[in-house]
Amino acid sequence: MDSECSMDHLLDIALLAFDWKSVGRRLLNSEQNIEDISRNEPSEENRREKMLMMWRAQKGSAATYRVLIQVFEKIGNGRLAQVVTKMVPRGGGSCNGAHRMIPEDPPGPLGEPSIALLMALPSRVATINVIQRIGVNYSTFGIFLLNDDNGTLVDALKSQHLLNAENITTAILQRWLEGKGKTPVSWATLIGALRQATLNTLADQIEAATK
Repeated sequence: MDSECSMDHLLDIALLAFDWKSVGRRLLNSEQNIEDISRNEPSEENRREKMLMMWRAQKGSAATYRVLIQVFEKIGNGRLAQVVTKMVPRGGGSCNGAHRMIPEDPPGPLGEPSIALLMALPSRVATINVIQRIGVNYSTFGIFLLNDDNGTLVDALKSQHLLNAENITTAILQRWLEGKGKTPVSWATLIGALRQATLNTLADQIEAATK
């Protein structure tokens, strides 16, 4: 956990929706850096990525998984703290190779849905990135998953995340995982929402992977 965060993992984290300014103030300890990023980067995703890369460049070997986990916990984002925990290399070594959003050992029976699993769901054929696969279909899917009949909430998330499909989908799933949508929070509920949104192939693949 005290090993340096890999660039690949930081790029993965930058795809997720979180308050980058709150995180940046704790990692960079410089309001000027925050202002520069806000001024120079066009999107929230770019700002998150720039902030994390700046932290890694400034702190070097001190830019560790432990520090990042503690910061997410301090700002009350326990779910992202869990995502980062799953990235920690086995044995505390470096992790500069392929993206690993889940432990390397076969997972066995999967637990409850999580952002980490939704970004890299193991299946018999290949790892499924559910967030990417939902893609531009996030609007219909989000309306069903969040019980957002008039689409007001999904529209607000579109505006907040500058129409970035992956960020919007991640935000929708995060809200659902926090209990702010269809219940129970389970694979069956997720699969049902995908079928309602006519994403049947993806629903079939997740159903097979989670049996």
